[in-house]
Amino acid sequence: MDPIAIRTSIINVHWYGIMMALAFLASLISCIYLGKKIGRDAGFMSDLITWIMVSSIFGARLAYVLANFSQFEAAPITMLYLWKGGLVYYGGFAGAAIGIILFARSRGENLMRLYDIVCVALPLSHALGRVGCYMNGCCFGKPTHWSSMAVHPVQLYEAALNVLLFFGLLWYFPRKKRDGSVVVAYMLVYASIRFCIEFLRGDERIMLGGLTLAQVTSIVMFAGGIAGWMWLINRERRNFSSSRG
Repeated sequence: MDPIAIRTSIINVHWYGIMMALAFLASLISCIYLGKKIGRDAGFMSDLITWIMVSSIFGARLAYVLANFSQFEAAPITMLYLWKGGLVYYGGFAGAAIGIILFARSRGENLMRLYDIVCVALPLSHALGRVGCYMNGCCFGKPTHWSSMAVHPVQLYEAALNVLLFFGLLWYFPRKKRDGSVVVAYMLVYASIRFCIEFLRGDERIMLGGLTLAQVTSIVMFAGGIAGWMWLINRERRNFSSSRG
């Protein structure tokens, strides 16, 4: 597939860039919808998504550059060529998390409530981003003989699973009993998805003790999800005890 969607004499428009733009648009629409449920208007959610967009792209690109620094030594300016691909999801996740913290503090907002909203929207935008990876030809899978494709379309596998995760969290959001429980659910499910998908990845991977770096990060995220769930339960128990005392 040609990674360039539109060719002109001035600039070429890449499918990757188009899908990234659609991903952030999907995040905005989802967050506006969910924000109404907690009394936040479209302007508030637009500001939040802007903070997330900047911080996540910075984090995702920084992680990619650090992991593939040798590719940029000869021409450092290419570190800025985002339209050619080269973003690490977990770097973007960390960058977005920091951006939300800064936004919540600047607005005096409940951090975990904002995290819950964003974690519902995140899988849908991630799915669109993975479709962009497929069109760009990056993040490809290992060779396969069971289909007409030469390699596993792992980008589309992950996109489909993220769509299912999005609808699952969208259903769960109005039914949650604790702020932060959507975050925990996302961490547990996505970490499991990514850990398994990594076994089918065919592009160059950074290895740590027989596992890819992404798998190790997935294990850390899963453990963080379990710790977060225990923290939420213990906090609820403490609050219940305090109210009775």
